[in-house]
Amino acid sequence: MIIYEISITPITPIHIGTGEDLMPFSYTLLKMSPQGQNYKYVRFNDERLVSFMTPDQIERLEALIAKDDFPHLRQTYNEIACKIILSHQECIFYLAEITNEILNLWQELEKRSQNSFVIQPTICSPYTKKPYIPGSSIKGAIRTAILDPHVQEFAKTHKQLKEQDMLSAIECMRDQKYKAQADPLRALKITDAIFPARGSRIVGQLALYNRVKRKSENIAINEEVIKSAAISSPCEGDSAEPITTTTTIALDDRLINKHPFKITPRSFQEIADRCNEFYETALNKEYELFYRDAPDELYNGYKYIDDAFSNLNQDREFMVRLGRHSQIEYLTFSTERAPGKKAFGTKTRTLFKYKNMLLPMGWARCALVSEKEA
Repeated sequence: MIIYEISITPITPIHIGTGEDLMPFSYTLLKMSPQGQNYKYVRFNDERLVSFMTPDQIERLEALIAKDDFPHLRQTYNEIACKIILSHQECIFYLAEITNEILNLWQELEKRSQNSFVIQPTICSPYTKKPYIPGSSIKGAIRTAILDPHVQEFAKTHKQLKEQDMLSAIECMRDQKYKAQADPLRALKITDAIFPARGSRIVGQLALYNRVKRKSENIAINEEVIKSAAISSPCEGDSAEPITTTTTIALDDRLINKHPFKITPRSFQEIADRCNEFYETALNKEYELFYRDAPDELYNGYKYIDDAFSNLNQDREFMVRLGRHSQIEYLTFSTERAPGKKAFGTKTRTLFKYKNMLLPMGWARCALVSEKEA
């Protein structure tokens, strides 16, 4: 087993969702001290918080429930939660930074009883509270890049392209039928990339940019994301260091020797080369469609990615795109970008709003730290 330790640095915000929509019964925004200058997003433990409520507070909530008055129930519950959290911080599940857009929207909406401000959380451990990028997400991004050249070649002689059919043909699987145990990427094993519980999340608003109309509009999606090189904490200043964590990529040489796979990468360098070629080619096409003549707010966001590629050490580093809003061109093979295919001529981008920028989501730089045999 060859094990590569890899550092992962998010270049733009990354959102790996849980499928949940959090209402203000599970979170609030508040200053954590009277002297505090910055509001925090506070995700709290509902059951623990209720255990600290007084009989009078519970009676008020029950009265609103009996009236089926959900708007005022939400408002009253949140007011009670804020008071309890300040004196019983053991109710806090975790904290996160917020963008100015989120704070302004919250302060505008909290004055209305109809406030139904929904936030979509990013995945984290329920025990350590640490957000993470699943190893399966990293492997999926690498898998697409590794298979893409084979898909292009296979598509020349096959009108109907199915990944499993291609793999069974190239790897000469028995009876030309795909079998998971003979999948050539089975020998590639990747662990989760775990980020610190504190200081690694920020909550922001998303926007949709239309390249035909050449303008963006806010959309009703607010997300927790893993912070990135393009985002610095308001309390840290613009020179804050980007968040970096590590993962491991393992190549099971025993499995490779047992099955003489044709597609399986044999080294870190092969993985890096394939990823850089695939993702840079896709970015160049995206640039022509969206960024060449884009407004400054969008072009400034794109520049973080362009600079990351320009400064890449091709021998030890590679780029990938991960998570939700990574755009269809990066989640499918390059054959899908041809005329008539589903990734051809896309007109919109979903972007993260931060200061004066619209940031493309999901970009990360991976760098080789060490190599060993186990």
